[in-house]
Amino acid sequence: DNDTLTIRLASRKQGETAWVLKNQTTVTGTYQLVNLSITFTSGSDISTWEYKYNATGDDSWDFNETAVGTFVVEPNDININLVLGNNSVVNRNTTRGDPSQAINFAVTVVDADRQNTSITDTISTRFHVTKDGENYTFNASVTNDTGSFYKNFTSDCTVSVGPQRWRAESVFGTTWYKTINSTVYFYNVTTMPLVTAVTAPDNITRIRAIDNITLRGNVSDDCGLVSAANATFNIVRNGITLATCTGANEGTGFYNCTVTA
Repeated sequence: DNDTLTIRLASRKQGETAWVLKNQTTVTGTYQLVNLSITFTSGSDISTWEYKYNATGDDSWDFNETAVGTFVVEPNDININLVLGNNSVVNRNTTRGDPSQAINFAVTVVDADRQNTSITDTISTRFHVTKDGENYTFNASVTNDTGSFYKNFTSDCTVSVGPQRWRAESVFGTTWYKTINSTVYFYNVTTMPLVTAVTAPDNITRIRAIDNITLRGNVSDDCGLVSAANATFNIVRNGITLATCTGANEGTGFYNCTVTA
């Protein structure tokens, strides 16, 4: 009958008793589609909410109300974007102050639900690295209100030579945002060339074609003996290689093999 109706949207946190009017509008006519929204801007709003609509007409008796529905306000989604440090190289065997001794890991953390704007609340981002090429260990936590996070990383003898991985994890320090891991990034650890030393035989005498000779030696780098090397022994006389054998790994940085005299 072309009455004017006032449509109201009310909500409350689940478990609370009082309803709060959040939005309203007026319409005239029949079969009108109405869209009313609620805006949440605070982390304290994160919860399960209840809502209902009611409609009031020109006449006092003209009133109707929907059943109670529910919805969830959740923490904002985030993205972690790389700034520096992917495929970087750090030299484990350099003097302090050498530029190759350290590398920078850097990311930005942005609010994905707000057009990827930088998060300017005070939050923490954690950096994790592998030292054995596989298992992550915590390296550092960086806190600020800029949305950009930098970590200077220096390698030492706890980090194996070769390809390693790193990643950032955020957000910490507030419940307003979800916590996620970044994409996996990579860094590579280099060091001095390997050094080999033969420890046996040492000035011995054997009968040709009868006795065996055990060859033994070790492999080391700047951090000591290397137990995961591939060792090959060559017997050379007057520039001619007389025999070659692959060293068996003793598991301590020493390797050995046996040849016939």
